[in-house]
Amino acid sequence: MRPRYGAYLVAAWLGGIIFNLLTYSGFYDIALRDFGLFLAALTLTRLAWAFARSESEPVAERPAGLRRAA
Repeated sequence: MRPRYGAYLVAAWLGGIIFNLLTYSGFYDIALRDFGLFLAALTLTRLAWAFARSESEPVAERPAGLRRAA
């Protein structure tokens, strides 16, 4: 549940950084880098919502080959 909302928080934070960098001259390359991170945060948000489990959905068990020996 945290990635679904935390990624929006990170995207908003990066948006503020981008706006701040664009108000100064000479920091456009850093603003462009942060814009890429902004897009990545939004993409991770969409993935978190797409693959979110409901609280009532059971957790899948590991396949037999990946179980730890007792």
